[in-house]
Amino acid sequence: MTKNVPPLHAISCDCGSHRLTRRNFLAGGAALAAGLAAPAAWAQERAKSIRSIRSLRGLVRVNGERVNGAAPVRVGDSIATGADGRVSFVVGSDAFFLRENSELKIESSGGGIIDSLRMLTGALGSVFGKRASGQLTLHTPTVTAGIRGTGCYTEVRDAGVYFCTCFGAIQLTSLNGGPEELVVSSHHDPRRIMRDTATNNMMMIPASFGMHTDQEMDALEKLVGRRAPWAS
Repeated sequence: MTKNVPPLHAISCDCGSHRLTRRNFLAGGAALAAGLAAPAAWAQERAKSIRSIRSLRGLVRVNGERVNGAAPVRVGDSIATGADGRVSFVVGSDAFFLRENSELKIESSGGGIIDSLRMLTGALGSVFGKRASGQLTLHTPTVTAGIRGTGCYTEVRDAGVYFCTCFGAIQLTSLNGGPEELVVSSHHDPRRIMRDTATNNMMMIPASFGMHTDQEMDALEKLVGRRAPWAS
């Protein structure tokens, strides 16, 4: 005699207090699919959160590799721009722009916080968040700058270094035992640091304001949720 067999969709299993039905099975499958999709969504959100480059034009390389506007920039990276390149980016509470034909190395002694920059050539605009302790050092071929929370613009060219303390206080120390100066500014105070061809000694002299603007420096501050002193 053939027994009556219930249709497949009606089969259930009573395992303790849990009953597996077709509805529960489908609901569980949907939850599983959502769980599998979650890592991808999480990865996309994380990619957005670590995106460092905020604007890019022309050729920009990070650690020798050409990048686009979605690339991160991290402590330890080297950033370089080509003849048509320009880039702005954020690392932590600090923001930067590099003009064409520029090369910058971001350094740290640990903890993922920038404590040293090496500007090899070109032009750099930068604003820095307040450091809880210590200071950041910006190295150039003719001068080092001791920085806490401030903004500055630097150009490294064959004739020497143009350095503007846009706001804040920066200790400038020219290389090879040359002159030093603590520059305190609320609205641009530039210096030119170069070698005196007559004496071969380093010299640091006041310079005229140029090559960057109020709007550019305030735009950097906006990238990290602040405003330049003259804009507040």
